[in-house]
Amino acid sequence: SAYNSFKTCKPAKIAVSDDSVVSCKLSASEPTIEDGYNSRIQLNYRGLGGSTSTSSVDSVNVLVNVVGQKTEFVPLVSENLYLTLPSQVEVTPGSSTSFNLVVKNNFYYSLKSVLISTKNAPSGVFIQPVAPFALDAGEERNIRVIVTADKTALIGTHSFTIKADSPSASSKDYSVTLKVKELSPKELLVSVSQPRFEFTQVGDNQEILMTIPVTNNEAGAFSYRVLMDLPEGWSFEAQDFSLAGGESTDLIVKLIAPNYEDKDYEVALRLQSGDKLKVIPLTVPAKSRSSLTGLFTAFNSIESIIILFIVIGLLIAGYFALKSRNTEVGGEQVK
Repeated sequence: SAYNSFKTCKPAKIAVSDDSVVSCKLSASEPTIEDGYNSRIQLNYRGLGGSTSTSSVDSVNVLVNVVGQKTEFVPLVSENLYLTLPSQVEVTPGSSTSFNLVVKNNFYYSLKSVLISTKNAPSGVFIQPVAPFALDAGEERNIRVIVTADKTALIGTHSFTIKADSPSASSKDYSVTLKVKELSPKELLVSVSQPRFEFTQVGDNQEILMTIPVTNNEAGAFSYRVLMDLPEGWSFEAQDFSLAGGESTDLIVKLIAPNYEDKDYEVALRLQSGDKLKVIPLTVPAKSRSSLTGLFTAFNSIESIIILFIVIGLLIAGYFALKSRNTEVGGEQVK
């Protein structure tokens, strides 16, 4: 482009920006010079006098690509090549996610080959390479960067850096927080009814045998792994089992409790099948009142309370009926 509309600029190999000498800024394309050879570069520009001049340039700010023997070139880090990206990315082990990366060339010349690179990704996390691309002056490019975490990826908060490089310039390093989250399993459709308890003293340990009715509310068959969250020092014994859709069974779980005290204990039953999980909080009643209290789950506590109220209501009704009858009998005796 020309500063004055009546002047034109011819193609050149370098950019000229000295306003005291010339009136044109010319975009450059890098010449390729074979290793071991010299190249003579001529610059055509229009001067202030309106005439076309030819000058010989030696090696003043000339960017070349050398082909042949390996060489190292460190481009200038510039804010004119900058990235826009999220500050945090989240992924779960065994899955992939992606984020949008915007690369903008704010130079007045084109960048022929822009390469996106990353480093310091945590173990088990792979960032898919991005194919090199060109950017015209002032152009920006939207890129989807894919992040994959395998099942060995460490749970926690990490970070990695990402940048853009070109033969002419590089962006600064941008830091991205990478959060590897624990997989949130889908809820398993299974219901548990009120368990029964048997207490047996075996040596120094109190053994508690729980019989828990379990129903598979899924449409298909499932195999269940049995896990327990227990007080410190406790252990359990249970067999994994399978149920067809709608089928029920009694799950037998033996709790082994050293240093047992006669009080209530909070535990949790975990039934897992593939990527589905059901966590059921339970209360193990004190041995002294185990025959009077039950264990209620979130599924049947309402039903149990209703039954309890019905029983209490029947007892109260029976009490008043008996009292009324005794009153009538007593009245006849008085007469």
